[in-house]
Amino acid sequence: DLARQLSLPSNHIPRTYIANVKSYTEKQLDVARHGVEIDGIKYRPMKIETIDKHNLKVIVDEGKKNEVRIVLKHIGSPVLKLHRVSYGNINLGNLEKEKILKIDTKMVDLMLKKLLESKKDYDDNDSIDHDEQHDFKVQLFEDEDEKVNEKEDDGSELIK
Repeated sequence: DLARQLSLPSNHIPRTYIANVKSYTEKQLDVARHGVEIDGIKYRPMKIETIDKHNLKVIVDEGKKNEVRIVLKHIGSPVLKLHRVSYGNINLGNLEKEKILKIDTKMVDLMLKKLLESKKDYDDNDSIDHDEQHDFKVQLFEDEDEKVNEKEDDGSELIK
């Protein structure tokens, strides 16, 4: 089932977050980028990009509980707010706050297939390769009959 596959840390499904922090230094971020051990628990390296002086894009592939919060606090940059913007190949896209996108069983099967392909790619390469992943972009429409899959110019699929 999709929820179980998404939640298993062993599947190394990348999760992307926007973390709002009070401050950070590149030296602090480099610690998280190389992986850390905190209270006997090892946290894999995180891919971290700076957005501005208070926001970071953080990509993890392990999915341990509160992983981003724990590691950023450990390096001296505690999280003030944390928003997950993608889970594996599923991106929020332009989904509005408090909106829910209903998808049918066929779409869930397609997402699961793509997620498992991403896991296979991870297992083969033993690293996150986000550029090679198949991304979904979400677009909402008023009319339920307009749901169709289309390929975007960048090779991603548009879920309507």
